[in-house]
Amino acid sequence: MLPKPDIRYEEFPAPDALSAYVECFWALTGSSDGLLQEVLVTGGRAELIFSNTPLLWYGINRKSRPKAFTGAFVVGQRSRVNYVGLRGPLDFFGIRFRYGCMPLFLKRSAEWYSNTITPLSAMRLPPIGRDRTPGAGAVPGACSPGSVEDLRLAEEWLRGCLLEPPEEWQILQELIRQLSAEPDVTIGALAEKYDWNYKRVERVFCKYTGFPPRTFMKILRFRYAVERAAERPETYTGAAHQMGYYDQSHFIRDFRRYTSDKPSSFYRNPPAIAAFIYKLKK
Repeated sequence: MLPKPDIRYEEFPAPDALSAYVECFWALTGSSDGLLQEVLVTGGRAELIFSNTPLLWYGINRKSRPKAFTGAFVVGQRSRVNYVGLRGPLDFFGIRFRYGCMPLFLKRSAEWYSNTITPLSAMRLPPIGRDRTPGAGAVPGACSPGSVEDLRLAEEWLRGCLLEPPEEWQILQELIRQLSAEPDVTIGALAEKYDWNYKRVERVFCKYTGFPPRTFMKILRFRYAVERAAERPETYTGAAHQMGYYDQSHFIRDFRRYTSDKPSSFYRNPPAIAAFIYKLKK
């Protein structure tokens, strides 16, 4: 049996001034003797990643020829499962944004980076991790060397980039909250509350989340079901019902689309990155 890759992942809370927009900062370090191919499970959030080591991007086909990305890039929110590859010393620092928040910092529509990886070489970015050797000086159980400085640089850069949230963004956040809390509520009913027609709802959702409202809410509903079932995987069908899935086949079909696996085997042996992000038990 091949040895398991040594991967260390740590999350850091966003400072109070950014917590409405940034879910967390994170660092992923370690090593893999061979190629580690990982599933990126769909969850609706976008990531800005600073990398000293290549991330291989396969898209939706794990057998395709990958593209290698280093430096700074955006991993956009996805409407299908995607695959990445990791090899050798690992050294990544990331910023995970809350739903619909990255456009407030990048000043670009979320449709620009959805379902893909987008390099950010043309932007003025902080020198996160630029002056250290990948994997050097790592302390067992600790995050990437220089991470305290990385956190400071990331916070300063984000503060300088943040746009004043417009009213349409604030209404979008309220729509997402209500649609997430009440699976039976309709988009049309909420739109009328704010005197919006469906076309306007769709335009705002695409601008800030990258997807039309029905697509995005399916992704969120799936994420919540996955997380609710994480503690007791044998009850995943019940968690699915709580989130608005009316039959098991519907949930399993979405599960395969967003994880490339069926629920029982996914929870039994979840991909490493998904286990970190979704706090799944191994």
